[in-house]
Amino acid sequence: MAERFISPDALREFALETASELRSAGHPAAADMMHDAATFVTGSGWEWLGELAHAAKKIEKKTRVPEMLAARLVRIREVATSARPYGY
Repeated sequence: MAERFISPDALREFALETASELRSAGHPAAADMMHDAATFVTGSGWEWLGELAHAAKKIEKKTRVPEMLAARLVRIREVATSARPYGY
């Protein structure tokens, strides 16, 4: 199980940083997908987590990324699909 995030804002910031790193690594489509998921606005936090998990999984499947970015995608996907994504 991946380390949880302190808050939804911390997860959002991590996902946005991941999008920026994807763009810097030459993967603009993957960066756009992660950015869109990170900024997805909904009334349900669980729906937002689903968008993040879906984006991470799709990027993992379709894009060859450096190991460090792959680890970030795994963390996002695992945390977003866990029963307790936030807290210590």
